[in-house]
Amino acid sequence: ADAFTSREDVNEFVSEMLSKKAWTMAGLFILGANTGFRCGDMLAFKVSDFDLINKPESINIIEQKTGKVRVVYLNNAVYKAIEMIINKKNLRDDDYLFTSDSPRKSYFLDYKRNEDGEIVDIITTNERYDSYGNERKIAPVTVDSVARAFKKHTKNAGITGHYSSHCARKTFSYFISSHEYKSVKNITAASMALNHSSESITEKYYTKGVDPKELKDVWLNLNLAAECL
Repeated sequence: ADAFTSREDVNEFVSEMLSKKAWTMAGLFILGANTGFRCGDMLAFKVSDFDLINKPESINIIEQKTGKVRVVYLNNAVYKAIEMIINKKNLRDDDYLFTSDSPRKSYFLDYKRNEDGEIVDIITTNERYDSYGNERKIAPVTVDSVARAFKKHTKNAGITGHYSSHCARKTFSYFISSHEYKSVKNITAASMALNHSSESITEKYYTKGVDPKELKDVWLNLNLAAECL
C-alpha cells in the first residue's frame, strides 16, 4: 500500500468520500491516519470505546499483534471524525463504530483472526436474529470492503497509486516520521549516507532519540483532514 504524502491529497480523498456520504470510510481513514491503528483493530471499535465527554488526549491499548502496551494520542481530527459518524448514523453506545453506509446491512457473527490472534477481518451473516431470537448487532465493515472503497474513492479523486486498507496506517507513519523534529536527525538519510548495514546502527551510535514530549506535541497537532469535517 502507498501512503498519502501531502495534506492536499489527504483532503481531496476525504472530501471525495464525504461528498458521496461515505461517512464510515472517511471516518475510518481519518482515525487510522491520525493514530496508526491497524484496520483490523479499528473494526472492533464500538462507540463506547471513546470518551467523547472528557476527550482524553491519550489512551493506552494492548496491540493484538505484538501484545505490547502502546500510548495512542487522540487529536481533534479523531474526535471530530468519531462525532461525525455517530451523528450522521445515529449510533448508540453499544453499536460498532464502522458499519456499512449501504442500506443493505449484514450482522456480526465473529472476528476472523490470524494464527497470532490478530483481527484481520469480520465474519458476517444476513440473518438478523440468532437461533434464540436475539437480535444481532449490525456488523462492522470488512477489511476487503475498506480496500475496495479506498481504491474507488482515490480513483474518483484523481489520485494515482495503490491505496489499500493499510494506507491509513502508512500515511500516519509517513507524516510522523517526516516531521522535522528538533531533537533528532533523519535516521534513514543518515544511514544511507554513512552506508550502514542497518538503521539500528545509525540510531544507536549517531543520532539522538526523539523527546517523548515533542512526539506528543507533533502527534496532537497532526490533525490530518480536520478541515474537511
